[in-house]
Amino acid sequence: MIPMEMPVTVVMVNYRSSEYVISCVKSLATEPIARIIILENGSGEDEWRSLQNVPSVAACDVQLIRSLENLGFGAGVNLAASCIESDYGGLIWVLNPDTVVTDGCAATLAKEITDGELDIVSPVIATGSRSSPTTWFVGGDIDHTNGSTRHWDYGQPLPTNSGVRATDFMTGAAPMMTFATWQRAGGFKESLFLYWEDADFSLRAKAIGLKMGVQLDALIWHEEGGSGEGNGRSAVYYYYMQKNRLIVESEYSSIWNLVAGKGCMETIRLLARPLREKEGRLSKLLSSVRGLAAGMRPSHRL
Repeated sequence: MIPMEMPVTVVMVNYRSSEYVISCVKSLATEPIARIIILENGSGEDEWRSLQNVPSVAACDVQLIRSLENLGFGAGVNLAASCIESDYGGLIWVLNPDTVVTDGCAATLAKEITDGELDIVSPVIATGSRSSPTTWFVGGDIDHTNGSTRHWDYGQPLPTNSGVRATDFMTGAAPMMTFATWQRAGGFKESLFLYWEDADFSLRAKAIGLKMGVQLDALIWHEEGGSGEGNGRSAVYYYYMQKNRLIVESEYSSIWNLVAGKGCMETIRLLARPLREKEGRLSKLLSSVRGLAAGMRPSHRL
C-alpha cells in the first residue's frame, strides 16, 4: 500500500467524454486514490450536468471544475493541476478519461515512484477488445531526423515480461509522478493546444535529467480516439498534428528538413492519411494543409 504521506491525486480533462469519465472513475474505486480533480473543458451544459454524477460512483473525494471555453488538453491539465496545493507532497496521475484502470495499477505505479529509480512512470496501455488486446503504449521515442514520434510495439501482443522499460517518450495518457516533479518539469506547453504536448514535455523532462519509464506490471485499457470527435481521426487532429510537429521539432531540426528533407515522408503521411478516412476526407485534408502552413510560420514557433 502507498504510505499516507504519498497520496495519489488523479487529474482528468473532460471534453465531450463524460460517459468515459464515469467509467474510468468507477475503475478507480479499488485503487488507493486520495482525490480526483476533473476539468469540464468547455463542452457544454449537458456534459457539465453529466459530470455531477461522478462523485456518486467515486470512492474518494472528487473536485469538479469548469472552463466555459475549450482550453485544449495541455492547458486543461495545467488548470486542473493548479487546484493542488503548492506544498502537496504526494503524487499526481494525469489520466485520460477514455481509460479503464486494472486492479492494483495505481499502487504499482506509486510504488515505482516511491521505491524505484523513475521520476515519471506510465502503465502499459492496451487497446482493442479484452479478449484480444494489443499494445497501444509500452514506451517510445522521438526521431528528430524526420520529426516523428513512435510507440514501440504498437498493435503487437501485450508484453509478457515484468519490471521497468526505460523510455525517452512519455505519452500524456497516463503519466504518474510526484507533484514536485510535475512542478519542476513545468507542466504542459499550453500554446500547443492538442497533440505533441507530451513529446514536448518528454523532451523538457529529459533535458533536466528526469528518468522516465513504463512499469510492465501495471495495465490500463485505452479506447483509442474515445475522447475525440466524430468517426475516425478528426479535422482538428490533422491540423494540430501537422502544426505542432513543426513547432516542437523546429527546435531540433530545420523547417526545410521537416517539410522537404528527411521529414518529407512524415509530412506526406499526414497529408495522405485524411484521404483514407471514411468521412470528411476533403475537410480533413484541408485541415492538414492549414496545419502545415501554420506550423511553418515563424510567429507560431515562438
